[in-house]
Amino acid sequence: MKVAQSYFSLLVIGMILLVSACKKEETLPPQSAPVIGILSITPDTLVQYQDSVVIVIQYEDQNGDLGSIDPDKHDLEIKDSRLQFADTYHVKPLSPDGYSLFIRGTLNVTLPTMFLLGNGNLEQVTFSIRMRDRAGQWSAEVDSDPIFIKRE
Repeated sequence: MKVAQSYFSLLVIGMILLVSACKKEETLPPQSAPVIGILSITPDTLVQYQDSVVIVIQYEDQNGDLGSIDPDKHDLEIKDSRLQFADTYHVKPLSPDGYSLFIRGTLNVTLPTMFLLGNGNLEQVTFSIRMRDRAGQWSAEVDSDPIFIKRE
């Protein structure tokens, strides 16, 4: 009888250990792409070779993985509507590396002086902008209001 009780006690303890060892697998929150918007673009008319364009971009990211410490990594694309390809820019980390946290803020981007591509005295341009996080997810593309470049 004592042997049966010992086996039963061992069986109960074994079951308790087995059940307590089984944990539900923790799931990480799904990766989400950053969300961006254009707060402002100034000036709305500029003189070629003289004036720079300043674009203020608003961003939100659920995981806080925007920007990189690697200066060769370009995660911001700004495409001039008059050109075939986008220019790319480096963005410094916008939150500490290794942390997953919600971030929101603004980013000021100053473009180099612009110039007319054609022979006219005035050209209209818009910019398409998108941003990639460290997980490789791109934001939706946003388009700026038009600005004008004029010959002096």
